[in-house]
Amino acid sequence: MPKYPIQLTHRIISIIGLGNPEPKYQNTRHNVAALVIRKMWSQLASLKTTKAFKAHTLIARTRAEPGSKQFTRHLTKFFDEKVLAHTKADYKPKYVLELNIKETYFEGIKMMLFTPTLLRNMDYDGPPFSVYDYDFPRRFDLYRHTYCLGYVDNTFMNQNGKVVANFFEKQQKFFEEQVKDVIYYLDGEPTDDFTFSNYIMADDVETPIGKVKIRDKYSSDRGHNGLRDCKRYLGIYEDIPYVKISVGISLKNWENDIFSELLLRDFVLGEFTPKELDYLNNESIPMLWDELHKLEMIVAAK
Repeated sequence: MPKYPIQLTHRIISIIGLGNPEPKYQNTRHNVAALVIRKMWSQLASLKTTKAFKAHTLIARTRAEPGSKQFTRHLTKFFDEKVLAHTKADYKPKYVLELNIKETYFEGIKMMLFTPTLLRNMDYDGPPFSVYDYDFPRRFDLYRHTYCLGYVDNTFMNQNGKVVANFFEKQQKFFEEQVKDVIYYLDGEPTDDFTFSNYIMADDVETPIGKVKIRDKYSSDRGHNGLRDCKRYLGIYEDIPYVKISVGISLKNWENDIFSELLLRDFVLGEFTPKELDYLNNESIPMLWDELHKLEMIVAAK
């Protein structure tokens, strides 16, 4: 069996939604980030235990060494829901994907952590495993990912920045504690070698509902008080990179005048209609998964 050096790394993909805490704001357009996060929770939880027959239904068969660009590119196929749903053999699947799911809270942010583990299915009753079949779960384990999906629930939107900045500043120590009990495959051991991808999600009235835009940290706040407050606090941490996710909430273009601004405020703080919720569930969230899938090795839960 081929041996690869144990150089376990752990990538943390954090998506933090901005919002207002009181129940009366829960289903408003301004709180769309929290709505989207909760939907993502349920989609990932539905994949808690998933089985697959072949390694290359999870990852394209490749001779690339772990750590190479080619290996990383092929790993992006992992968790494709359409592939995982495929069944054909008379025998039981070779692999079991387990999602370690943990609900937790950090100083104003309610979150759930999802960490995938790939195991051989002990009930498999088909042809003997090949060397690749044995080694694939172990190689996958060398590049561990945890998906942290949360939203601010203790401060109003225009004061979210301090909470988000505090989390990003302290996340190394926080995740060392949170993921220490995650199951690793065979000789893989927990690591404190973390890398981070940070995302801040907020509503965007300038983007049509059903659309999602990914923007860098230096882009315009588009008049959003929550993003402006995040920029204010994160500005002192130049070494903390983050990306903005703008979720569209509007079905029309708003004119730039005083009358429209008054109507716009009521619109943003109003609740979603059933039609708008359909747009979110059927277009916005699948588009968000697709955009993240391009940037990260992430579950394509559409």
